Amino acid sequence: MMKISIIVPVYNVKDYLDECVESVVTQTYQNFELVLVDDGSTDGSDVLCDQYQEQYPQKLKVLHEMNGGPFRARLIGVQAATGDVVIFLDADDCLRMDALECIVRCFHENTCDMVLYKTGSWEKFSTIQINELWETDKIFEGESKKRLYEKIVCGEFSNNIWLKAIRAECADWPHRFSQYFLKNGEDLLLSVHFMTNCNKIVCLNEEIYYYRNRLGSAVHSFNTQRKESIKIVHTELEKYIDQWGMPELKTLHNARKVSGWISGLKLLMQNKKVMGRKAFKNELISISKDPYFCDAYNNMEKLKVSSYNRLLACLLYYKQYFLISVLYSGVSIVKKFKNRRKHDR
Repeated sequence: MMKISIIVPVYNVKDYLDECVESVVTQTYQNFELVLVDDGSTDGSDVLCDQYQEQYPQKLKVLHEMNGGPFRARLIGVQAATGDVVIFLDADDCLRMDALECIVRCFHENTCDMVLYKTGSWEKFSTIQINELWETDKIFEGESKKRLYEKIVCGEFSNNIWLKAIRAECADWPHRFSQYFLKNGEDLLLSVHFMTNCNKIVCLNEEIYYYRNRLGSAVHSFNTQRKESIKIVHTELEKYIDQWGMPELKTLHNARKVSGWISGLKLLMQNKKVMGRKAFKNELISISKDPYFCDAYNNMEKLKVSSYNRLLACLLYYKQYFLISVLYSGVSIVKKFKNRRKHDR
């Protein structure tokens, strides 16, 4: 009977942890272990984890670690897992009550190494729109895996690690991963590595994961370490492109790198007032002069970057800082105006 290991990195999510754990322990499929990796929480989440372990001693394992970020917490969780299949769950999200049952059935019916599934919404949760492949492609193996590689390199496929169930023997990682402290892009790195390890990948056309769109979560926060994490992740991704024997993906990958860099620029603009004028200006100059960005900009497939992002990238490359502020502010005003009109209707 297949055993599922659910890895949950926990960091200051006291208000959401009850709902997350409850969604696991009440699953229709009960052959699982829940691994809570407390990542140095300071809000009482660590105490809650210990209470859950006392309440569910046969089902739940708690690991207390120094704060190292979700990437490191997930790797520690995988190392401690004893299941046949590993899945990931964020501590502010939930699983549908039959999620594990659906995953196990898919593994048995298809004899596969990885199952991809979809995210949905319920009550307070928000649906995230992702361009997925379920309608046209359901099984990827051999040469057909290259279509999946191309989609994920171009950013046209979800890199969220929490939408993937991986057979345990495919869920190893290179030793070098352990040294990384990533503030962004860790899902992409893990997804690409695990997908490379898996021979057969199957799409499950079910919304079994419930995602909470929370503004305070790491994906919506700016941090000066963000750009260093992006560089690490995409340098690693280039190694996998070489391993796949797909050099034609490199110009597409450069477009992905530029788009990610511009996403960081937008977060920087959002945090302009919080950072202070001097710190903001220094960071803006730093990201415009970074060789990583300049090389990607000069070698990207331009049509794979949206016109707005392409214009921002051009202004950043030529260090037109005043025009960046004008363009960003103008677009923000237009968006607010459109949203107000929609609300009024």
